[in-house]
Amino acid sequence: MQVLIAGLGSIGLRQAGLLSERDDVELLSYRTGNGPPVPADLDIRTYRELNDALATDPDVAFVTNPTNKHVDVAQKCAKQGCDLFVEKPLSHDFTGTSELGKIAEEQDLVTMVGCQFRFDPVIKRVRNIVSTEEFGPIQSFRAYSGSYLPDWRPDRDYKSTYSAHSDRGGGVVLDLIHEIDYLYWFFGLPERVSASLSSVPGLDIDSESVAEILMTVEENVPGSVHLDYCRPVPRRSLELNCEDAVITGDVRKSSIKIETQEGTESEEFDVERDDRFRAQTDYFLEKVREREECQNDIRTAKEVLGIALEIKSETPYE
Repeated sequence: MQVLIAGLGSIGLRQAGLLSERDDVELLSYRTGNGPPVPADLDIRTYRELNDALATDPDVAFVTNPTNKHVDVAQKCAKQGCDLFVEKPLSHDFTGTSELGKIAEEQDLVTMVGCQFRFDPVIKRVRNIVSTEEFGPIQSFRAYSGSYLPDWRPDRDYKSTYSAHSDRGGGVVLDLIHEIDYLYWFFGLPERVSASLSSVPGLDIDSESVAEILMTVEENVPGSVHLDYCRPVPRRSLELNCEDAVITGDVRKSSIKIETQEGTESEEFDVERDDRFRAQTDYFLEKVREREECQNDIRTAKEVLGIALEIKSETPYE
């Protein structure tokens, strides 16, 4: 299977590294040359023009370039007949997304938008609790993701990355869309959303750096989501208030705490960050081989993008 990586920034290099572990994959890449250097031990042919890369007739394209360029590159790859894996989020707006979906449908492509937390054992366990009502109906929820943007890529000036620029798809709502995505995976489309967005002067970026989101899902269950670029001590967690227990999932520590009136129990998972990406890639390539739909295809990802864009339109930041 010949796989094209379109964009070799940090996430593109991570995907390329994981794909290189597979004996059934031949790698090639399209890159502009603005990203980090390619490791010497990575066996990958590189093209500076997308058309030249597509002329080799790849089977699959991983679209891992900046968010605002996803759809344009994905359309060109889809027209060539490539099954598509697009890094999250699908795009920074709806422009071209309907056409992309139409091309993928006409070409009978397998598509997936990468949200690797769907493959995290903590998130999967919490989703099972939601779907089975193991501890009674969900009464409220709270999702939280906070970290310090300058620490994300220590070797680069964070102000030069897409995260710092709203017109390139930056800002916490799209950049940290994982929380919105897995809540959609749990509950479906929310019934109502509202939000307050702001920027933090100390970061000096032109995208929103804090979002407080209120969300009401099915059965009129209320919840909230906090996203930020400015937390000095990273945190990624999810709390469910169930009828019979409080469930707290700590994604960073790969653990779940279950508190009931009888006491507290903990569940620990042995997982590293690459395990989520690896499981996601294995899942996608298996669906490609079997010619089956993925759980987070372009249609689904467009709905999640719609939630995010509604949130971004609620309260303009200054």
